[in-house]
Amino acid sequence: MLSLASFPPDRSEIERWFAEHPREWDEGRAYRFAVRRDDVMIGLVDVDGIRDRQGTLGYWLDRTAWGHGYAFEAAQEVTRFACQNLALLTLKAGHAHDNPASGHILTKLGFIAVDCVALFSRPRNQHITQRRYVFRIML
Repeated sequence: MLSLASFPPDRSEIERWFAEHPREWDEGRAYRFAVRRDDVMIGLVDVDGIRDRQGTLGYWLDRTAWGHGYAFEAAQEVTRFACQNLALLTLKAGHAHDNPASGHILTKLGFIAVDCVALFSRPRNQHITQRRYVFRIML
C-alpha cells in the first residue's frame, strides 16, 4: 500500500534508508519509530518531510498485523509525539483510495479529508488515486 517503496523490496535500498534515520532525527527532518509485537518489528510509523512547521504522518505494517489496531495505536502515539514534542502546526497524511481502512485510522485520529490526487505508486507500478488528509495541531 506504499507509494514510494520498492516491491519486491530491495535489501540494499532498505539498508540505506534505515541508515539515514539517525541523521534525519538529529537534523529534525524525520522521526521514525518501529512498531513491534513480541520483540519482532511488524511495521513503522513516522513523521517525515518536516519543513515550515509541517510534517507528513506515515505508517506501514506487515499484512499479518492488519486488523488488530496496531496501526491506529502507533499512529496515535506518533501524532501525540508531534503535538507535544515538535513545533509542528500541521500534519498531512494520505492513503490509496482502495485502502479505506487506512482512511478510517486517519479520521479516527482527527484528520480531515481534503482532496484526492493521482500519483504514481512505485510498488504497484501504476498510477493510483490517493486521498489526502490534514490535521491541525492546536498549541
